[in-house]
Amino acid sequence: MKEIFENLYRDNKTLWTVKDPPKELIDLIESRIVAPGTALDIGCGEGYFSIYLAKQGFEVTGIDFSETAISRAKKNAERAGVKCRFITSDTVGLDNLDSQFDFILEWGLLHCIVPPERQRYLSGVKKVLKPNGVYLSASFSWYDQALGGSMLKYRFAPSSGLWLYYSSHAELKQLFSGLFNILDSKLVPIASNSNYHSTGNYFLLQNKP
Repeated sequence: MKEIFENLYRDNKTLWTVKDPPKELIDLIESRIVAPGTALDIGCGEGYFSIYLAKQGFEVTGIDFSETAISRAKKNAERAGVKCRFITSDTVGLDNLDSQFDFILEWGLLHCIVPPERQRYLSGVKKVLKPNGVYLSASFSWYDQALGGSMLKYRFAPSSGLWLYYSSHAELKQLFSGLFNILDSKLVPIASNSNYHSTGNYFLLQNKP
């Protein structure tokens, strides 16, 4: 999968690369539901959401397993005049991280992690999230109509060559609730740099001490 992502970034075919942060993230920051502190952006891509958080006063670490994405993120942060720490790292086990964070952002990544790997992923998230820290996850919902229609979980995206997993709200609620307190959940649009906005599952979670 890493090679697929590297090729997509090199060929500028990453539909998920958008410069503007999602409204839902902006609302959390502006309402102070999530206050500035240390933040981890998992699957940060070219770093635009990390840069937004840094401008709001966060001390940001962004990780992605694409070396091309991380290289671009560093350049984008330099152009924006902000300091972010960007690391090429495994995004499933989070094994390269030795710090804990007040806030973890994972926007548009979980649908790339198939169910057999999700428990390992969430155990890593819990490990690097401070007690009572906040975790925001947004991933494709099985209500979305793309790539075969609603209620279909495994879907192949020919534009990227990736298999994606579209989750139901109920299964994510069950998945998250064993490790985190659910503060909010709803359906939200997940933007792309095409004209299509996917339907996504939004979960705002708090780490259980």
